[in-house]
Amino acid sequence: MPFCIFYKPANNGSKRLSIYCNTNGINSYLTGRTLIAGSVLFLLCGQAQPLDFPLFDARTAGLAGASIAHNISNAAFYNPALAALEPENFEWYLLAPSVGEFISDPAEIENTLQQSGNVADIIDKEYKKYAYRAIQLTIPSPNLGGTLYVVEYESQTAKVDSTATNLIHRSLEVFEIGFGAAQLQDILWMEAVMVGITGKISLFESYGYSEPMAGASLELDSNQAVRDSELNLDFGISKEYGVWKTGLVFKNIFSQENSLGNTSETYSIGPQIRAAVAYQSRRTVFEFDIDLLKNQGVGFESDTMYAAAGWEWRIFPAFFLRLGYKQNIVGDAQGVVTGGVGLRLWALLLDVAASADEDGEGIFMHAAWEF
Repeated sequence: MPFCIFYKPANNGSKRLSIYCNTNGINSYLTGRTLIAGSVLFLLCGQAQPLDFPLFDARTAGLAGASIAHNISNAAFYNPALAALEPENFEWYLLAPSVGEFISDPAEIENTLQQSGNVADIIDKEYKKYAYRAIQLTIPSPNLGGTLYVVEYESQTAKVDSTATNLIHRSLEVFEIGFGAAQLQDILWMEAVMVGITGKISLFESYGYSEPMAGASLELDSNQAVRDSELNLDFGISKEYGVWKTGLVFKNIFSQENSLGNTSETYSIGPQIRAAVAYQSRRTVFEFDIDLLKNQGVGFESDTMYAAAGWEWRIFPAFFLRLGYKQNIVGDAQGVVTGGVGLRLWALLLDVAASADEDGEGIFMHAAWEF
């Protein structure tokens, strides 16, 4: 099931993506000219800042988000091309459940609101939370691999105004379902290139409102939600050179801009591009990822453009240790330190990770089965 992808100008001057799928044979192609032209146009249309690159599993969290150049378990969420990898000891990979949360509340706004503390201490201070719940299934194969995922995630921010009279909310909740397919193909002079594509539907609930400090809460008022939806595509490629791996991902190919709640502010669903290189041996994995476009922060979040490095060491056959660090090279230049452990119990894999920066900390965990 090969894919040919190219941009075609519409009558109104916007760029649209055309997709051609040929199911008449396995030995087919993705033209190099199409790939190069699509990449160039993707960069040109990336002027609108998209949302931040999301995080959906504990293993990747332990590696500071480095995720797109290796490992079948990352395929559904981060790079659909990885579903074209040859599995070693299993045919299906199921991750369920996967949960995580990162909270930044250095001024302890939540405690002040709950305990009716001194509001003057939190004037102009910010509360930020990222949380997710996810499941995914990957059926890898070089001939035709497939992925399915369902995720629900939120980026919540709140701030006390300068007069200490209102709590301002700017938040986004997303429910998303995605289906992906991947295949091993030859492109120009490169043999055995993994190519993958994911189609997805996203449902958005955005919040932009203020409420009086008397009785204010960080729990979002569902009556204030503004709802939108979108169909979109992700596209990824990956290439192995022995123990070295490379990856390139284009997420959210179609651009869409929506109002953030009941405000004149907006959030953009648009192109995200991330590149990576990894080293993977039997006992060690090291990967370096970098965003090629700046990502828009939701609400009071800073804009981001991350460079991330993650390292995994298989200490024993059933025990994994992970460390990572990612640096925001724009915005507030915040750095995040991460770590995690993994345990394999026959077909069951258990992963836990934690992360911290100077303002907050997070915890992530999941269970997965290989069969």
